[in-house]
Amino acid sequence: MEHKGNVWVIIFFLIIAFVLLNTFSLPASTPLSVDIKRGDNLVDADITEAHPLPGEAPPGKLYRSFTLATDYEGATMTFDISKEWLRQERVHEQAITLHRWDGEGWAAVNTTIKVSYTTETVYDAGEAMTGTYAITGEQGTADDLRSDLPSVQAQLGILILVIIVLLFIAYHRSGERRQPKQGTPDLQRLQAYINQSLLAGHGDNDIRERLISAGWDEKLVDQGLRRARFF
Repeated sequence: MEHKGNVWVIIFFLIIAFVLLNTFSLPASTPLSVDIKRGDNLVDADITEAHPLPGEAPPGKLYRSFTLATDYEGATMTFDISKEWLRQERVHEQAITLHRWDGEGWAAVNTTIKVSYTTETVYDAGEAMTGTYAITGEQGTADDLRSDLPSVQAQLGILILVIIVLLFIAYHRSGERRQPKQGTPDLQRLQAYINQSLLAGHGDNDIRERLISAGWDEKLVDQGLRRARFF
């Protein structure tokens, strides 16, 4: 019985650990990645993260904000967004917008996906102009992301099922190893010990406690005591 209790204690603490990890997981932290190009060549530009933002923040979930200073006319801007951030914040990669501060408010810049890699998505933002920018994403609904982002509840259910199955198999096999079959020398030795202890005047409870403390299965001990009393 004590072994069964330990199994369920292990299951309980594993479930608690999994829930805490999902609840308190930190959002993805990735460096700002903005490139300014003229044709196929990178050009020098002064790019720094902007804190705080001028005015009210633009609509959507803020990814990064930065200021850009460049003297190159006709240069274009691209920027990267981490796929991990998209997953954690439940933002579609097609719902990303680059905003530019025009002195009175935020104006959306035409932003399109240039290429999508495994770990990040690269966006094309057109002409690079000096100013302050903010990258935001529109957070999607659970239904929109159901196919590519399993819910925490689904992950937890799968984990619990796997743990229970594995621990049940381990407990069942360990029980088979501990319990000798009927007619084996171990069981005969157990029965002989019980018979001798009863003849020596020891009580059932005393014999039972000593055998269980020595590692014998309580069901086998009870069967041995009943057999000794019967005969």
